[in-house]
Amino acid sequence: MMGCKKFLDREPIAQMSSAGFYDNKDNARLATNGFYDPLGVERKYEGILYALGDCAAGDSEVSGEDNGTDQSAGQEIMLFKALPSNLYCKNFATQAYKGIQRINNFLIETTDVNYDAKQFRGEAFFMRGFYYFDIVRILGPMPIYTEPVGENDMTRGNRADGDDAKGTKQMEKMYEQIISDFEQAAELLPTRDKYTGNNVGRATKGAAWAYLAKVYAFMASSNEIFTDKSKNDYWQKVVEYSELVNTQGGGYGLEDDYHFLFTTGAENGKESIFEVQYVSGVGKWGDDSESSPRVIDFSPRGVFSFSTWGYGVNAPTYNLVSQFDLNKNGTISHYTR
Repeated sequence: MMGCKKFLDREPIAQMSSAGFYDNKDNARLATNGFYDPLGVERKYEGILYALGDCAAGDSEVSGEDNGTDQSAGQEIMLFKALPSNLYCKNFATQAYKGIQRINNFLIETTDVNYDAKQFRGEAFFMRGFYYFDIVRILGPMPIYTEPVGENDMTRGNRADGDDAKGTKQMEKMYEQIISDFEQAAELLPTRDKYTGNNVGRATKGAAWAYLAKVYAFMASSNEIFTDKSKNDYWQKVVEYSELVNTQGGGYGLEDDYHFLFTTGAENGKESIFEVQYVSGVGKWGDDSESSPRVIDFSPRGVFSFSTWGYGVNAPTYNLVSQFDLNKNGTISHYTR
């Protein structure tokens, strides 16, 4: 720097630090919002879900452009040709572990604070269990982090000691961590009816119970993990946690009209266990968007008014449509009970 007699060597005074940040309850509440944030990043977290859940199952095709090169990451998954370099896989893992890192930092920083952090910590445990449950189901054996890690620690292996080639023991460890997180969440979180206003949509005690039921259902159904355990015990856990949701969850239940579920009025309704809180009307693309682009992605090409056309992604296969009652013109008959 011109005019200086010696090198400038001063501590930055505008540098952000976590020291003291969590001493404030309002700051802690803001930090919990960051647990959910990776779920809503455009096409990053949920990008893999339709390709794996619908397309790979044969219920739909990635589609898009007719040349077969559109949505290449989804095409790879649909054709069972995805490698670790697959863009959907990489984006999903990045966002999931970003959420886990934030949660681990929060749990360390709020172990001894001068305000009631019970609900916040419950949300942290719930979301960590949520992320790891998605990770193990989609990517299989992956590293487990329960404390903040530095850049040099991110190369932790994805196999437990004495593991087999499939990573069976590592996946079992992941499920044990998931159960522990959801159990702690259920202890700390309020029931659904305790949330009002802008807090509606946060993780609840009933959601933790519901996910525990789902976790045990996956464990009971698997022929690869926990093969030495009694599957009947796992199914009993499914029943027990499902009953807790119904009887003590704070207002979960079935809507009177099935069609109502597909309207905006059903958002965070009594049938909703847990859903991503997207923001409508932002009208932009990119990682800073809090809206879901799926309504455009999944619209037929050439009909969506926002951009004058949809992308035609995730097009239903005839095999799926044929499972429904069809009218003479080929449309699906109106649902009746």
